[in-house]
Parts: sequence; structure tokens; C-alpha cells
Amino acid sequence: MTPRDFEHEEHSASPDVWDEILDRERVNEGQVLLSYADAFRALGLHDPNSQKLGRGKFGHVYRLGPEHAPTGALKITRDVYDALASFSLIGRNFSHLPQTQNVWALAETFIDDWAGWYAIKREYLHPLNEKDTALIEVLYEVYDNDKIHNLKIPKPHNHAMRDKWRVHVRDILDSTSSLHLLPRTMELLSQIGIGSQELASLGVDWCDIHSDNVMRSSDGTLKISDVGLCNLRYAVESVTVPELAPSTLHIPLLSLQCS
Repeated sequence: MTPRDFEHEEHSASPDVWDEILDRERVNEGQVLLSYADAFRALGLHDPNSQKLGRGKFGHVYRLGPEHAPTGALKITRDVYDALASFSLIGRNFSHLPQTQNVWALAETFIDDWAGWYAIKREYLHPLNEKDTALIEVLYEVYDNDKIHNLKIPKPHNHAMRDKWRVHVRDILDSTSSLHLLPRTMELLSQIGIGSQELASLGVDWCDIHSDNVMRSSDGTLKISDVGLCNLRYAVESVTVPELAPSTLHIPLLSLQCS
């Protein structure tokens, strides 16, 4: 497999950059699945329809292996920031980040140097229970409030920032007669803070608190499942992502109608 580098990549996933990723010309994901069917089957993706786990703005996540004994997950995405941040996780073992086995550039889908589809293979994660999902949404409501200034995800030893969060979380929970859930909400925030610090140690600044982006491993550990909305504090031109070979018999994707 030949590598793909990122000489011209922007380092910060600003809203304008995300809009540009969404709006750019692209190959249809169905065509991607067909062109790379052999490679995906070798990874454990045999029936995309039945193995589909969820959809985001930039693609889908699929279960690898049988439903009763999944072997991992495969994320197919157009988000280059997710691909680059996930690439930095390969072979590393963090407590609140997904174990990531590989990241590939799907080269036949690329319109220019970096605008195309990527495949990310990682551990299989489970959805949070209903209660924890609702509490993560409380954290999101606090973080997304434009009236609260200078709010950051608290690192484990940043007690002042944690206390600032506690005030606003308490107000929301109290308004719904759920103040008894404050300790659990703050525990979830602490675990997210550890995951955020683990990413920061790799030069990845992540801030996308949302229930869609937080899941749990098989042992119940909370993990940040989507690292795409981030800033990269390292030279992306030094990153070389391998390319995944397409199926032997296929029509070159760039000869097809893009949609």
C-alpha cells in the first residue's frame, strides 16, 4: 500500500472547515462500499446494511464480525480530522479512548490531496445507557451555552474549572428535580476530562462533548468514540496514512458520477 501525506492540510477543524468538508464534491459512500468490498470483507464487513451501527455527518460506523461476538468496528468517514486524530491512537492503550488498530486512506475516492474517504478500524463500543446519555446531554447543554464564558473541559487536577462546571450542571439538574444525579454527572465529566487529556498528550485538542460521541467499552469504561472535532497541534505534513487496496474487479470510482 502506498502512503498518503498531508502537505497542504489545515490544522484546525473550524466550523468553516467542517462546512467545506460537507459541501465539497465527493464520491457516494455506496460506491465506496462496492469498490472496497473485498478489503472490507477481509476485515469482517460482509453485509453493510445489517452491520450498520450508526450514521454521522461524515459517514457510517459498521460492526465487524457477527452480532453475538463483534470483533471491532469500521468507521468510513470523509472527516480528515477524525482520520488524523485516530491515526495517532494506533497501537496505544488509553483508559478513555478507543483502541485503534489502523487507519487507511481510500485513495480512489480522493478528489484532491486529502479530500476523500477514510476507513478507521477500532474496538467495538457499546451505547451508553439511557440515564448516562441524558446526563451527557446536560453537559453538552452547559458547554454549548454562549452565555458561559471561558469554559473548558476540566483536566483531572483543574479543580477550579470543575467547580465552575458544577455550578451550571447543578442549575440544570435542579430545574428538573434531578439534583440527586449531580455526582454521576460530574463523574462522567471527569472521565471525559481524562480522555480529553489523553488526546492532548498526543497533540489533539478535542472539545466535542455530545452523547453521540461518548460510548462504553465491554467492561463499562466510558470512552470518547468520535475524535473528529479537534485541533491538531503537530505538523500534519509528517503524517503518512497507508492506502487500502480496492477490490480487484471494479470500476475506478473517479470515472463514476460524483454526488
